[in-house]
Amino acid sequence: MQGKYYYEIWDIQTGNKIQAGGGDMVVPDEITADEAREIAGVLNPRVEEFITRGNKSIKEAAHNGKRRTIVRDSDVSQAGYITPPGKLWTVASDYFTNKGFNVSFFYEERQFVDMGMLIEW
Repeated sequence: MQGKYYYEIWDIQTGNKIQAGGGDMVVPDEITADEAREIAGVLNPRVEEFITRGNKSIKEAAHNGKRRTIVRDSDVSQAGYITPPGKLWTVASDYFTNKGFNVSFFYEERQFVDMGMLIEW
């Protein structure tokens, strides 16, 4: 980011300008909020938690003779609801897809909205 800046310092009691200045503003190491969250690790624990619950849900469903499960999580579901899908959804979806599962977004609207990741095998 580049630009110009200008500042003035005033004495509150006298109302006189004490100092003024300005110059060129250069911010060489810009970062986005998503990058900062990823560096801080906010994204990774959410995805890891979701994947752990997903794996548990898959095992439980398979032991009960089922071929699909819906894993619900408000953050991941919201990330799957938007177009294009958010990073939480994309990372979790890629994980299960790479393991051979079919992944899709589950959405059902009745009295309340039910959303989640539908995982089939």
